[in-house]
Amino acid sequence: MRDGDEDEPDDAEDGSEERQWACLTERVPEADESDAPDQRREDDQSAAHEERVARVVDVGDPLEPIGARLGDENLDSTRAQKHAPGDEAHACQDRADRPDRGQPRTHRGDHPPLVPRSQRCHHASVQLDLDLLRQAIGGSPVVEEALDTGGYTRSRAWRVATSDGPSFVKQAEEAGSLHMLRREAAVYRNVRGPFLPAFVGFADSGEQALLAIEYLENALWPPPYPDDVTPLFDALEAVGATEPPVELPAHGRWAARWKRVAADPERFLGLGLCPRSWLESSLETLIAAEEGAEFSGSALVHNDVYSENVGFTGRGAVLVDWGASVRGSPWIDVAFALLSLRVEDAVPPQVDFPDEAAFAAALAGHFAVEAAAPLPDWAAQGSTLREDMRGDLGYALAWCVETLGLPPLR
Repeated sequence: MRDGDEDEPDDAEDGSEERQWACLTERVPEADESDAPDQRREDDQSAAHEERVARVVDVGDPLEPIGARLGDENLDSTRAQKHAPGDEAHACQDRADRPDRGQPRTHRGDHPPLVPRSQRCHHASVQLDLDLLRQAIGGSPVVEEALDTGGYTRSRAWRVATSDGPSFVKQAEEAGSLHMLRREAAVYRNVRGPFLPAFVGFADSGEQALLAIEYLENALWPPPYPDDVTPLFDALEAVGATEPPVELPAHGRWAARWKRVAADPERFLGLGLCPRSWLESSLETLIAAEEGAEFSGSALVHNDVYSENVGFTGRGAVLVDWGASVRGSPWIDVAFALLSLRVEDAVPPQVDFPDEAAFAAALAGHFAVEAAAPLPDWAAQGSTLREDMRGDLGYALAWCVETLGLPPLR
């Protein structure tokens, strides 16, 4: 999600600035017997990481205020991460961390197979804190490789090889990024499931923090999405059925965005996505529809589901970059997933989503407000966050036209 800086997508903050995993972009092999050994290796690696859970260091206070992408109250700025504001060095594990953000969509996925965008490091000069690393993973690292998360935030990531296998390591020191990393650590420490990487360890000195998790070496990281995205929605169903950590904040009441646009339409119209006549004829419908979106709830919500925060593996879809996670309605993740598929020109599946039109209006309203706003303090210099949000807004508006029966945008 790319959420704003001011509000949390009424639910979380913007730790999504970097929503992209720093992993190799190898495609997941077809499921046949020849792939069984690779799958067993992946399962063995996950088991090894699970055995080291006890090495975690105190997570600190994961409830420090963050910011939120979608909401004023607590969308957690994951989209600042992209949807819900956030910043992670999860490059591939972070959605907003795509170096190619802001570039024409047709250019995505053109990188050489083993040179993922997430590994083109903008922060290679930043040193990995080896003391924190040892506290988190135990023992001594064998090799470390800086990864370019290419996200919206200032977190850094590394692939660290140890005698137990590789781990994905993310380090943060800026206040907003620290808050999100602590929240993410709370999820990894307390939640187990095939829909998230195995937890390795976490260390927090107060001024810096470091999270180590399973390195998903053979995952397929969109874009583009695979033809069959059923595993993503299976994973979201499992997420919604999982008890959330008590440390996670509850998603706040959604603050109407389209009413803000109605009060000051010029900033939105300045984005050039629709004529004034379209806005004037559609505002009433958009405002009414948005009021029907219920964001509160008791489910575990990732809150920043977008292409580069989803890895497709032999065990199913795996979600990374949990820095904007909250307790709320499971439909939040479904809505972001459907929008992400549209943004990447994938075909959304048939989903039983009673309030789809309401959430389409709510997400469009969020981006309508945030795309025209100044960059948040946590955003990296030269960030394309707002440009990317404008692009997402275009797809969200088209979604509203389709679900609400609005007139064509042009």
